[in-house]
Amino acid sequence: AVAGETPPRFEVELLGARDWVSQVQSDWAPVELAGCLRILFPWHADSAGEGSGGALPPALQLQPGMAFGTGEHATTQLCVRGVHSLLAGGRLAGCDAMLDFGSGSGVVAFAALLFGCRRAVGVEIDPYALKVSRANAIDNGMADRFVAVLPAEEAPEEYELVVANILARTLVQLQPTLSSRVAAGGTLLLSGIWGEAQAAEVEAAFAPDFEGFERSWQDGWVVISARRRR
Repeated sequence: AVAGETPPRFEVELLGARDWVSQVQSDWAPVELAGCLRILFPWHADSAGEGSGGALPPALQLQPGMAFGTGEHATTQLCVRGVHSLLAGGRLAGCDAMLDFGSGSGVVAFAALLFGCRRAVGVEIDPYALKVSRANAIDNGMADRFVAVLPAEEAPEEYELVVANILARTLVQLQPTLSSRVAAGGTLLLSGIWGEAQAAEVEAAFAPDFEGFERSWQDGWVVISARRRR
């Protein structure tokens, strides 16, 4: 302790043997987006057919790990709901292909496939996240419809739907790349954006190529939807 300062008080308690993995898992509930999607983890296998009543939304099973995208964060939920509104009977019903730029665990791409998109491409800078997303694709029976690649491996292609849930500043920096991936008349969903100031900055960066900007909010985070000019 520093001379003249009172050392902090603390207590020591002995804990009995405990299965900490099971303890954490028991506290980690499934993620439910009402009327949209259920996200289950491996230890929830017995609850795959359970719900709060009525028809159950489709379910994904994810391996939680260090890859972003367990479905708990507001930005992930905003993106999933946005994709659902477009694909599940919406303007992009029957979409042939979508791009998830910054795909993490792959949850948004997998949701798009569940909602009717035929094919999904995930682009991710983290090799570990690529490994996790590929394993998740296998677990959900989507390995033949999902491809995960590093940015340097991505084949330039135009998509009807592009989703990027990263950070506002990175979205602005990636504007040329993201804009070029959206087909004329296609839709771009952007998230990882906090507050009004960041939303305005991102919209201004994409305004030359896009129109019909719309925002949806959750807990201070926003997803921006826009259509590529024809």
